[in-house]
Amino acid sequence: MTKGLMILIFIGVVGIYFVTNLVEKLQEDDATYQTSVYKNKKADRVYYHTDSSGRIILDVSTLDRQKQYQVWSRSDLKQELVDMIPSFEEMEQFASQRVHGSPLREEVLDSIRKIKRGLLSGSMTQIEAQKLLDLPQQ
Repeated sequence: MTKGLMILIFIGVVGIYFVTNLVEKLQEDDATYQTSVYKNKKADRVYYHTDSSGRIILDVSTLDRQKQYQVWSRSDLKQELVDMIPSFEEMEQFASQRVHGSPLREEVLDSIRKIKRGLLSGSMTQIEAQKLLDLPQQ
């Protein structure tokens, strides 16, 4: 019974993997299946670079403020930064090294400082801290 259940779970995981890859491939190949999220992610790829250490860098220095915030809100780097809470020094180092472009970098660093003050004083919850990294969509 246990062996059969394990095989069934394995087949389910493999099936989900293949379906996910098929949908992703269809979105790449056929514009009619592309969602706005997929189109935005694809358009945002030009702002990502790899540094000499192999880390992903978000460089939005050529964009205006509003577009910088839009790219940041869709960025995987934002989620990485949220996952680092409450490692404040690591968060500041991350933002300084991997987010390029003014005013976005300064806004992110300022948000990290506000989060640090808020969490250490007890005036802010973890959820509020995460929302602070969303930055305004001006």
